[in-house]
Amino acid sequence: MNIKLTALALSTALFAPPAAFAQSAAPPEASLQSLATEVRADKRAFVNGALKLTEEEGKRFWPIYDAYQRSIEANTRRLTRMVEDVVAVGERTSDAFAKNLASQYLIAHDDEARDFRRMHKSVMRALPAHKAVRYIQIENKLRALRDYEHAQAIPVVK
Repeated sequence: MNIKLTALALSTALFAPPAAFAQSAAPPEASLQSLATEVRADKRAFVNGALKLTEEEGKRFWPIYDAYQRSIEANTRRLTRMVEDVVAVGERTSDAFAKNLASQYLIAHDDEARDFRRMHKSVMRALPAHKAVRYIQIENKLRALRDYEHAQAIPVVK
């Protein structure tokens, strides 16, 4: 009898929370689009509001932020050009074009990963860990959003 009550209590505890969350949670796409809208309006202000930096932290953080933003912008332009090239070529993709595209795509992502690691090390030294991780989470979400937008725009190479 005791085992049955324990099993019932456990199953209730396991299944009740997801049902409660499912009713109140916003769809992930809505929260991503909300984030994108807010960041597009003024990314620096969004980051500043999320991190609540002191003046001293800001002096250490903003040069790192600015350098990383320049690298992101350059890499995003590269990736966007690749998307435009694939869209322009359409179904007339040659093997040489596909090989070059794959190579350039890997190079862009390797460069982005290198820049992200460099930024991560610098931010972890410049800020308290909880603020550094919060900033890294913000940048990671924004990169995911950018990649999603590129994935929507680019047709599958045939």
